[in-house]
Amino acid sequence: VNFLEASCGAKVERKEIMLLRYSLPIWMAIINNNGDPKFSQFCSSTKDNTDVSIYDLPLKNMYLEMLKKLIGKSDHSTYVIITGMMERIPMAKASLDQLLAMGKELREY
Repeated sequence: VNFLEASCGAKVERKEIMLLRYSLPIWMAIINNNGDPKFSQFCSSTKDNTDVSIYDLPLKNMYLEMLKKLIGKSDHSTYVIITGMMERIPMAKASLDQLLAMGKELREY
């Protein structure tokens, strides 16, 4: 911070955004609520790389991908695999609504 102020003339303010500590559950609620394809469908690919609608791709088995990752055979990063696994965790409607409201509030910062 001091370096940026001294060398660039940047004005730095310390902000504490309490909602950021909930950013992962908020993000997961948003991507699981919008009706778009699941994250693990984006990890799937067609054998001939043709233009196929993402809606037509199967859900990739991310648990199998994690096993493949452990033996060095997966094409995906650990973070991608874990995200694909987490999308399958069901959320209660009340929690989902609360997290979506928090996400909307966070966008206002």
